[in-house]
Amino acid sequence: MRFYDREGELALIRQAVGAEFAMVVVYGRRRVGKTRLVREALRDVPHIGMFVPRKRQKQALEYFRASLSETEGFSTSFSTIDEFLRHILLKTDKVVFLDEIGNFQFIDPSAYSLIQQIIDKNKEGRPLRLVLSGSFVGLMRRIFSARKEPLFGRATQLLELGPLPLPAAIRMIMDRGFPFEDAVGVWSIAGGVPRYIESAEGKTVEGYVRTITSPGSFLVPEGENALIQEFGRKWETFFAILEEMGRGAARPSEIAQRTGMNPLALPKYLSQLEGLNLVERFRPVLGKERYIRYDIKDNFYRFWFRFVYPRMEELRSGFESRPDKAVVESYVGMMAERFMAGLISARRPFDFRRIGPWWSRKGDEIDLVAAGKRGAVFMEVRWSEKRVEWADVEALIQKSSLVERARNLEKGYLMETRSSFSPSCTRQMDEKGIMHWDLKRIRELVFQG
Repeated sequence: MRFYDREGELALIRQAVGAEFAMVVVYGRRRVGKTRLVREALRDVPHIGMFVPRKRQKQALEYFRASLSETEGFSTSFSTIDEFLRHILLKTDKVVFLDEIGNFQFIDPSAYSLIQQIIDKNKEGRPLRLVLSGSFVGLMRRIFSARKEPLFGRATQLLELGPLPLPAAIRMIMDRGFPFEDAVGVWSIAGGVPRYIESAEGKTVEGYVRTITSPGSFLVPEGENALIQEFGRKWETFFAILEEMGRGAARPSEIAQRTGMNPLALPKYLSQLEGLNLVERFRPVLGKERYIRYDIKDNFYRFWFRFVYPRMEELRSGFESRPDKAVVESYVGMMAERFMAGLISARRPFDFRRIGPWWSRKGDEIDLVAAGKRGAVFMEVRWSEKRVEWADVEALIQKSSLVERARNLEKGYLMETRSSFSPSCTRQMDEKGIMHWDLKRIRELVFQG
């Protein structure tokens, strides 16, 4: 499978492990490509790679023994985690890669203290280069960033790996055989998570949805498998919040009402979700700061909580249950605003400092506003088959007049559509210097450079 993007991360890891001592920590959500990244970075570097399984200590030690015997020719058995760690860290000059180090909490939680002791006692000794990875973001941050933890301050590099950048993700999806328009639809569900893209089949958005929502698909229980441990004992409360957000609840008062939560208790949960990069807080660009909305940041979890989690009982029972074509098209159309914001942020076709939606208390909304120091570009995103007419442009211009903080700014306008513009609309936009992008121009921007 071709390796996409990540040049900066590869260079960082390769440079780090060239030192006498290195502890590189790579963490991020499941399926984002941490293991593949590290293996690619160490491809030409002598190293020992070990997966840390979620097993009882005796079974884990036997797993380590068998793995080392198979890959390194070691025949040593271990009776404690301390013995294993001292063997693998102190008896080789190779880089040591421990994958899913968070699982030590199930085997022997003292493993982190043992690693710290080995590192500290070896400061003036032999070369010691570690690469550690983990998928539970909260746990990994606590292990390496909390002052009371033994490995606090020991990492020489802390790398949180996010999804692939939008252009790279679209390229990867299209390499799977999807036309550009359908690739945008797949991105609206899979985001830039490589493993989800690798599972993409069907060559259409509907085909992809059919694949990932079929009983038996590994993606059906994905949200539960990935997040229940992350959230701990209160996972049901977090799931209730995310389910309602997936259904469209955005304002804190609305989320509290739909979940039946005490509005005073909700901010604590929203703050934790933000900290885990699962939820994003929005304020209207050039709008009132107190108008706050929340949305699920991760494309896949947004789709999962909207369409999969509410159907879990049927899917577990082997019944087919998925959104129909019209619902999927509507969802992709809604996500097109996120796609365009990501594309413009990646390619910077004009100067701006902030991009996002604008809305007012009265219910007026503008899809996207890109605001700079001296000007702002107001955008309408039309991801449907309906042709754009001049009246649509006039409506956008009229709405922009409602943005009080833009009255002293130079205004620009951009109409974006997957369809087409009427001839008269195109002529008038050209005459007035209004930018307009159809699907061809949007594709060109994705593959620019």
